[in-house]
Amino acid sequence: MVSTSTIIAMGISILLLLVMLFILFFMLKRKFEMKGVPIFIGAFCFIIFAMILEQRLHVFVLKPTASGSIALINNHPWLYVLYGVFAAGIFEETARFVGFHLLKGQYPTVDTSFAYGFGHGGIEVILVGVLSLVNSLILALLLQDPNGALANELPQAVLQNFQNTSAGAIYLSVIERFGAFVVQLCLSFFVWLAVNRKHKKFFFPVAILLHAIVDTPAAMTQAGLLSSISIVYLLLFLMAILLVGTSVKLYRKEIQEGDLSN
Repeated sequence: MVSTSTIIAMGISILLLLVMLFILFFMLKRKFEMKGVPIFIGAFCFIIFAMILEQRLHVFVLKPTASGSIALINNHPWLYVLYGVFAAGIFEETARFVGFHLLKGQYPTVDTSFAYGFGHGGIEVILVGVLSLVNSLILALLLQDPNGALANELPQAVLQNFQNTSAGAIYLSVIERFGAFVVQLCLSFFVWLAVNRKHKKFFFPVAILLHAIVDTPAAMTQAGLLSSISIVYLLLFLMAILLVGTSVKLYRKEIQEGDLSN
């Protein structure tokens, strides 16, 4: 049986994530030209590359069992971490690379990078954050009857995971989604530079490497190499702050150059 406080936290967190997206959109809209097509392309490319192609590769490489266990985590945890972070980096940054090439002709301005970034990061918030919480909330409500059919059919590990999930951990996941969204915006800007500025093509491999670095603490947690979730969040926000600072400097340089150099 899932505690009432955890169920309430799930519902509130779903609302918080949706409100966060609306607020971030209007904040970005005040500064940048947020056109619909780049936002759509950002969301579309994320779904194709991260949710379809990358997941198919995971099934082939990781070969998860029906219970969800992965041999690579137990036998070679560091190899699992390296595979996971670079798979995510390569697929997501390639998604941006392809997306910005599609947009380059009709949407060449630097503002396109942030519109695309909102679509890419926003759909991730919805799919990974909101829908995940919705599924968990539905299961939690169904599990309110400990003697029900669902409670008897689910693996004990799944039931234990629900029982061990605290309301605080759920609220922290909302904060983590915000940090991840900020990183997505910055990386989108970096790849936009790689596509639209001939002398800055190196930003594409840099974005892959940065993406892998950002994902490393979370992957280490999954592999059992890092147990402190506080360290994971701390490192995420430190990276987000560094990326924002670098992005602001590069953006100001673009504006000073008239957004016309290539």
